[in-house]
Amino acid sequence: MNDPLAELLGVPGSELARRLRAGLELVDAALRDASTRDGDPGADLYPEVGARLARLLSPSGQSPEGDTPAGTAPTPAEVRHEPARRPTPQPARVDTGPRAQPAPAADPRLDLMERFAKATAEAFGRRPAAAGPGPAWQRFCLDLLRLPAHEARRWRDEAVGLDPGDGAQWDTAPALAEPEPLIHPWPEQGVVGLKTTRGAHPPAELTTALGEAPGAPRLAVLGSLLLALAARDHELYDWASGAGERPLLLSDPQTRDMLRSRLLKRLEAYGRPGVAPEARLLRLVEVDEHLCSVVHLPLAAQESWWSRLWQASRAELTAMRRTVPGAVVRRFDAVGTRMDEIAGWTSGDVRVEGEDGRVLHCLRAYAEAGGKKKPGRVIFGARS
Repeated sequence: MNDPLAELLGVPGSELARRLRAGLELVDAALRDASTRDGDPGADLYPEVGARLARLLSPSGQSPEGDTPAGTAPTPAEVRHEPARRPTPQPARVDTGPRAQPAPAADPRLDLMERFAKATAEAFGRRPAAAGPGPAWQRFCLDLLRLPAHEARRWRDEAVGLDPGDGAQWDTAPALAEPEPLIHPWPEQGVVGLKTTRGAHPPAELTTALGEAPGAPRLAVLGSLLLALAARDHELYDWASGAGERPLLLSDPQTRDMLRSRLLKRLEAYGRPGVAPEARLLRLVEVDEHLCSVVHLPLAAQESWWSRLWQASRAELTAMRRTVPGAVVRRFDAVGTRMDEIAGWTSGDVRVEGEDGRVLHCLRAYAEAGGKKKPGRVIFGARS
């Protein structure tokens, strides 16, 4: 009985065949990794599944050399040493069309992702498998932004070495500091790159909303980066737009539209001309809250790319506070701060599983100006 998977894999020049092979290679790598773990109730079935994948992925579509398909006994001719025979003359071959070509070597990105998944499994926890090599590659690139910079660097260097030539498509965003790649392109899998450059401009709606307000250029860059990543990273949560301990997952397009709309509303309020310094400071606290409330679970590490974005936002808040006499701004960024140390300073705090009673992330800074107070808000750890 013909196997449609094997037949498709053997069609030369087929994009469907190439994508099927890439997907099967990713499935094969994931199953091989899972097969090393003890106690899996499906372990007894894996050898047959693994052998089937190996046969599909071998260049001939048969079992790899030296391997016999499960349940097939070798024939006597395979095990008996027979004397050499004189070759029988064959009729001349008539070329009837293109011949099947050997399967291309596995893309090195698949190996890079497999090694990365093993090295970072504890950091990111269990999550659903990506829907193919392209989404898996984009998630790999986005995961690098969650790691401490020194840990992400070696993986990033490997990814840079795999970047295609000048024909690759890149989206651009304004640079926060030095220009850098955020998502590396993989044209064959439909992944468009994303990088920051000094020549890129923030969306006009952001610059228009901010006008000539203090720190407007820097805030426009921060808003641009947040929206660019929110459009790609569907594992982000928006706690500013959510309610209590029920954040909104940005995999939903409506949630992303809501994030954009609410951020623009806060930027417009901050950038409105004629606002008193005290009121402007409190409005900047709300802008900062929206920039710092788009987070992952587990949270991005200290010294990660995301941490740098939050610190840049808080720096604008600190600079603004210095221009308002008598104003108070208290940030809760110190690692290991206990909840009892900030009692009375925050409201609506979010509890997640983690180190008991410790602040894990500051969503909103505490602010006091012009006789008005705005409580802070944090994510804190608690044992389940």
